[in-house]
Amino acid sequence: MSMALPRRFATLLQIPIPRKILLASIGMAILFLALDSQMHQSLAEWARQLADSLAAFLLAAESFVLIMVVVFLLVLFAVGLRSFKAWQEHQRVYEQLRKEQEYARSIIDCSMTMIIGTDKDRNIKEFNRAAEATYGYSVAEVRGQPVTMLYSGDQESSRVGEQMRTQGFFTGEVISRKKSGELFSIFISATLLRDPQGGILGAVGNSRDLTGE
Repeated sequence: MSMALPRRFATLLQIPIPRKILLASIGMAILFLALDSQMHQSLAEWARQLADSLAAFLLAAESFVLIMVVVFLLVLFAVGLRSFKAWQEHQRVYEQLRKEQEYARSIIDCSMTMIIGTDKDRNIKEFNRAAEATYGYSVAEVRGQPVTMLYSGDQESSRVGEQMRTQGFFTGEVISRKKSGELFSIFISATLLRDPQGGILGAVGNSRDLTGE
């Protein structure tokens, strides 16, 4: 059984194409498969030069084992290069998403109106700077808390919540409560957020302080 594998290799190496040329061609093919149009031109040129050098080495080599080792290293190089490019693409997508999130965040925070978002259980998830300035809470203080804390009482909160459940939106004046306990009137325009299948994700609303109007 132990001699079967070497004999098969010996039989394989007796094919008409010289084994060195065959192995050199395989090595070059593997190397070039790792290259595509997205690679930097200087890197692609370096890889081509490396492939030429390796081909010359393989053609000059006498040891079958040495040739196989070089080809194996070429395979590792190709796989590693592919993995590196996949990682680069992942980083590029991640960076793009991060910038888009920062842009969206800046729009929300720069708004002069209060923007408050909740999840489907009516717990606060979004609380922009205008809301912080008006209510006196920081975003850290309200995130994850029930939105009822911002209303004057349960009756006012239930009124808004019931219309949101039955109609999917609310527009009107409500009485809110600041962190200090002060009551004040605001005008809210809110709507439910839904996923592509129609499921409720939460709600978002913008409002303005009616004090002094």
